[in-house]
Amino acid sequence: MSDTRYETFGRVRLITIDRAHKMNSLDFEANERLVQVWREFDRDDDARVAVVTGAGSQAFCAGADLKTYTMSFARRAAPEFRERFTNGPGFGGITRTMQIFKPIVAAVNGYSISGGFELALACDIRFCSPNAEFALQDVKWGFHACDGGLIRLPQIVGLGHAMEIILSGERVGAEHAHRIGLVNRICSVLPRK
Repeated sequence: MSDTRYETFGRVRLITIDRAHKMNSLDFEANERLVQVWREFDRDDDARVAVVTGAGSQAFCAGADLKTYTMSFARRAAPEFRERFTNGPGFGGITRTMQIFKPIVAAVNGYSISGGFELALACDIRFCSPNAEFALQDVKWGFHACDGGLIRLPQIVGLGHAMEIILSGERVGAEHAHRIGLVNRICSVLPRK
């Protein structure tokens, strides 16, 4: 069973992270599949825009599936781990080295946390549902966001708002996110679940 759907609606491609049972968090395999989907979108000459969302209404993407990341790290040699995740396309496939020159829209429904937030930040436009919540909670575990969020967030919302989000680890609701320019619009209906 694939944990990512790639659907065609005319020239729009709807990319859905389909792991609602895990709040659409990504384990290594789901992350690799998403990388492949982005490459497919990039090569698709008929595709003009992508919309990325999460299955269900609870979460867009709750970041890395930490339980599987911890177990995988324990089984892997540290150099292999570093090579795979520091030189590759990053979390969710588009946060680091992959360059796609077509617009990407994040349709954020529910939680967009840590890596999931960084995935949304890597998109060109962000729309969200009224129940959306954004956070870089890495600080609560003693480390920092490492997939471009620390660079992109100040460019999007300004340094003061970015520092508050980064240093506090607190969640930002949809209304506040819209007020500071983190999201372009709040929509009552997002792509189908």
